[in-house]
Amino acid sequence: MSIVRSFPRPERSYFAIFSVLLIWVLVVVVIGLDLSKRPYLGAAFEADIEGAAITVVAVSKTGPAAGAGLTVGKRITHISTDSTAEIHLSGFEAVIGRHQLHSYEMIQETIEAKQQIWPMLFDPSLRLYSDDGQVFSVSPTVGRSVFSLPLKSYLTLVQSLLVMVITVGIWAFAAPSRAVNYLALSGFGLATNAMCGSYLGSSLLTIPPEYFRGIINLAAWGFTVFSYGLLALFFCFPTRLFRWPIGEAIFAIGVALQASISFELFELPLHSFQFANLFPIPIALFGSLLQWRRSKNDPIGRASVMWFSLSIYGVVSAVALLYSLPIMLKIQPIMSPHVVNFCLAFIYLGIAAGTLKYRLFDMHRVWWKTVTWLMGGFFVVAADLFLVWQFRIDQSEALFLSLLLAGWIYFPIRQVVFQRFLKSHEITIHTLVPDLVSSFSSLRDDDEIEGRYISFLQRSFDADKIGSISPEMITSAQIENNGLALQVSNVAGNRSIQLIGKAHARQLFSSKDVETVDVILNLIRGMKATNQALDAQQQHERDRIVRDLHDDVGGRLLSLIYQAGDSALANEARSTLAALKETLVVVENTETIDVDIAWREICTNASTRFSQSEQAFAIAEHNLAPRVLSAREYVNLKRVMFEVTSNAMKHGTRDSIVFAARTLSDGSLEIAASNTIKAHQEDIDGSHRGLLNIKTRIAELGGSFRAEPRKTPLGEDQFVVTLRIPL
Repeated sequence: MSIVRSFPRPERSYFAIFSVLLIWVLVVVVIGLDLSKRPYLGAAFEADIEGAAITVVAVSKTGPAAGAGLTVGKRITHISTDSTAEIHLSGFEAVIGRHQLHSYEMIQETIEAKQQIWPMLFDPSLRLYSDDGQVFSVSPTVGRSVFSLPLKSYLTLVQSLLVMVITVGIWAFAAPSRAVNYLALSGFGLATNAMCGSYLGSSLLTIPPEYFRGIINLAAWGFTVFSYGLLALFFCFPTRLFRWPIGEAIFAIGVALQASISFELFELPLHSFQFANLFPIPIALFGSLLQWRRSKNDPIGRASVMWFSLSIYGVVSAVALLYSLPIMLKIQPIMSPHVVNFCLAFIYLGIAAGTLKYRLFDMHRVWWKTVTWLMGGFFVVAADLFLVWQFRIDQSEALFLSLLLAGWIYFPIRQVVFQRFLKSHEITIHTLVPDLVSSFSSLRDDDEIEGRYISFLQRSFDADKIGSISPEMITSAQIENNGLALQVSNVAGNRSIQLIGKAHARQLFSSKDVETVDVILNLIRGMKATNQALDAQQQHERDRIVRDLHDDVGGRLLSLIYQAGDSALANEARSTLAALKETLVVVENTETIDVDIAWREICTNASTRFSQSEQAFAIAEHNLAPRVLSAREYVNLKRVMFEVTSNAMKHGTRDSIVFAARTLSDGSLEIAASNTIKAHQEDIDGSHRGLLNIKTRIAELGGSFRAEPRKTPLGEDQFVVTLRIPL
């Protein structure tokens, strides 16, 4: 779902946001007006239902309670006035939320208790009796302002404003869809729940009893809309799982459960109020698994599911373990309702960001690490709750034992699972260095380097394909299209290349991949610069050697030729000088020769040598395609065939030596030389040094060499040398 401005008149959206702000201000004003009519004791109390008392948890320095000598920690068990007899408190008088109640009967008891003490709180003769026999005469004053609210109530109000503004912004500016509707609906529910929470949290002892049932029901409805709206979102985002309206059906179930609670139709299992809150968790897990399977080949969808999971399950698990589960087990919750509200707001902000696809490409890198650390914390908390609930162990001792269990059980199992099933698949430069060095250390040509660079990146990241090659110059790799593509610079830096579909479109490119590509590019450029420096140094040495050979050895050979005249020594000097010139040509490697001309020259030289040894020579095939040989290729080929001719002259019979050459379909040159082996030879094997030299020179040309004995149709032994050289 892409977030775009879809309304032709965006001022309507701004009007909606302004309206929300106005509504929020009105709610704050209503709270302030209500506070101005309440009795003020200057102390805050907490319900102790099991002890049938209310406990003083805070005392204002300037309030009536401080003047009466009331201190924090006092347990008030009775209350009376001059006009009302002493009343034994039940603890329900200070209840401020549904989390302290377990049944419909307790709701009724709370309302009756509040109604009983409410008129007494306005009486100036109010007396409070503690469990240690002390009596405190507190003269209540009427009236407080909204500025006297505790800090947690202010924070909850600000939270409700933030959630409402984000909700209206998404609803107003996002393209209409089921996901947007459910997200906006859940946001309004959360904002309503937070507003009710801030109102209930403003109570120091109690609130008007006629408001209590309505406020807690309104808060519960807001939470139901929030939780079941998000639950319905699981079945339509990132993809719609079913054609039939399962989201609407799930939301209707939540409404039915809440209706049964609000109208007290029937008690739900375990704990009516918390059951309705926890019921969406297993359904959400089921929806997440279906979305996970559906997004197998959709990396953005898979990242969205990961984001949702971290945003929801991490916080929801904490709320369930620290708040809902202790309440169901009738244990004091570790997390307060205000902290729960902030957790819910965190969930909503995370979901909103996930729907907007904000930095989803980082999810693959942090997913398992975050999940396993969260699971470790949940293991400790769950073990702690179990020990307190089942064995009634002290909280500090239970926490110590839970940490021991985590160290002995969870973390070893986690390590085994990681090593066996969850091995890291992140692409890092350390794993690529060996292949990188072997692929680029010997390259010189820029086009070849760039081609291999593109191929190397595609292979390393399992990229689906190479996208556009743009003339745009970039200094660093860039993630594009929400992580589906990665734009990288080429080696020369004068254009950029796009990689599409990491891991065959199963993953998204991440910031770690950007770092890896930049390091790869710098290494290749470094190797290229080093190779260029080495080539320049080698060229300098080559030029020096050529000069020394030409000026020194060449000059001496010329002097020898001129001094020897026409003698055999002069002819040998001329032959040596010709070989020296060939060597210099190879060293300089600047001249070229046509392959057909080179082959004819090789055959002419071989024919001359065979005729001098009175041996017959024939060319069986001469079918060469037009090619050009470099000076190095020509001289190497010439010397290889010189060695082949020498071996044939040494081991071959008089009329059996045949050369053949042809161009193969792949463009390579194939040369074959065959001769019948003499029947009796003193050294038929020889040192094989000539064959080794042939193999070495052919390897320099990137070719192959094969020498093998054969039987002719007449039963004679024949030796065949086959050379294949890519051109």
